[in-house]
Amino acid sequence: MCLMNDRAKRMPTDDSYNKMRLVLIVVAFVISVSWAEEGFSGKVYFNWSNDMTEEADGYNEFTIKRTYFTFEKKINDNIKVKLTSDILKPSGDDAWHAYQKYACLQWNSELGEFLFGLQGMNVFNIPEKTWGYRFIEKSSMDNHKFASSAGMGIGFKRTLLKNVLLHLTITNGPGYKQSEDDKYKKIAILLMAGEKTLNKNPGYNAGLVFTTESYDYSTTLRSVSVVKNKTVIALFAGFAKAALRFGGDFSQFTNSGSEITEQIISFYGNYDLTALMSLYCLYDNFDPDVDLPGDEMTSIIAGVNLAPAKGLNIAPNIRYRAPETGKSELTELMLNFEFRF
Repeated sequence: MCLMNDRAKRMPTDDSYNKMRLVLIVVAFVISVSWAEEGFSGKVYFNWSNDMTEEADGYNEFTIKRTYFTFEKKINDNIKVKLTSDILKPSGDDAWHAYQKYACLQWNSELGEFLFGLQGMNVFNIPEKTWGYRFIEKSSMDNHKFASSAGMGIGFKRTLLKNVLLHLTITNGPGYKQSEDDKYKKIAILLMAGEKTLNKNPGYNAGLVFTTESYDYSTTLRSVSVVKNKTVIALFAGFAKAALRFGGDFSQFTNSGSEITEQIISFYGNYDLTALMSLYCLYDNFDPDVDLPGDEMTSIIAGVNLAPAKGLNIAPNIRYRAPETGKSELTELMLNFEFRF
């Protein structure tokens, strides 16, 4: 009986089985596409961080923030598939988690480009490229959870006029880390003019993003739930020429159930000192409730990016974060690495 109890204690839980299965899936995926070589790529976000705040606990740690493996294959002139796995360790969790981020088929038709499956969202992907340093910090809308970077559903892209892009998505809503939990769908519309990848090409861009998703809302005072909405409205613009690149965005997230509107104002810039060295800065002002005074949080990141070899970026930076009121300021020294292969 004691032997059975000891054995039961050693038996993996369902959660352990799920995590083991995810790891095995990712390993099998990596091995199979590695043999194929063509279309396989990956990137790793590694960093060192040190809390420099006075009277702080003084954390000083190395960590891997993200590991991505991607396989892309062109089936014919009109169809392409993309698979991407995302391995990360969430904050406050000692375990690694593996997710399928993209599993998408892209079909170029006479009407435009259709996307089916788990695909990249159209909310902050353009400002993220203008910022250009995802391995250092997420874009502001991503960082403050205004939307997910990927979702399950159907997408459509079409170029209007000469350089105006329309990108429409209809997705489940929770993103790629959670399953659908209601009957409603998230609709997201991106309308922009100009260059989509200012981190690679000169030019300008300006655009508008609108998303809406309904949900059932109930309170302790109501016995019957009512339908409410979560909406995001965002404006963004960017410019790049020669050694200079900069941009900014303004966004609001409104929950009609809680009657709270969150707001972000963000600016970012980059200046190339040489082909291998750049200066960068990110300013972020987040207001968790525009109707409540004194609750804004301001964050600033500034540093230098070094690219000593192909596939390697090294970015030392200093981070400052302070609330509108109070003294809980945070100063952090960080060294970010990006490995690409």
